[in-house]
Amino acid sequence: AFIIQIGVGALVLYVPIGRRILGGMSEGVANVIAYGNEGISFIFGGLVSDKMFEVFGGGGFVFALRVLPVIVFFSSLIAVLYYLGIMQLVIRVLGGGLQKLLGTSRTESLSATANIFVGQTEAPLVVRPYISTMTQSELFAVMCGGLASVAGSVLAGYAQMGVPLEYLIAAS
Repeated sequence: AFIIQIGVGALVLYVPIGRRILGGMSEGVANVIAYGNEGISFIFGGLVSDKMFEVFGGGGFVFALRVLPVIVFFSSLIAVLYYLGIMQLVIRVLGGGLQKLLGTSRTESLSATANIFVGQTEAPLVVRPYISTMTQSELFAVMCGGLASVAGSVLAGYAQMGVPLEYLIAAS
């Protein structure tokens, strides 16, 4: 596992194609979250606009209106992907590959993979149908994976503030 981690880190830090691939995937997930934000803006209007910061300063960020709806949107999207059978295929491919390489369960492996692109709150939603059958150690691994990584949306936010994206991706 350590050798794989070093290899992936070298791939995204030193190989241009690796940086482009991982950057493109992170950008894709950030775009999906941006679609959710557009829906939030449509529903809540001025309550989630930047004008709230002008009026209330730091109090203009309302967690219940900016963060929770994104979680609901992502949960709904994952449910649709499960209904269409797409998530089962992703679990079989990504989870199966990591299971063979690392000896972990498919659900642990998929959750760890999802943590690269989404946050700790959303990643367990990817394996939600399997949570009731997971052991305590598997649940612990899912939560540790979430705490040990940075979500794609957060990476995009840091990149907008000027932090080099390749270092953020490698650290995640």
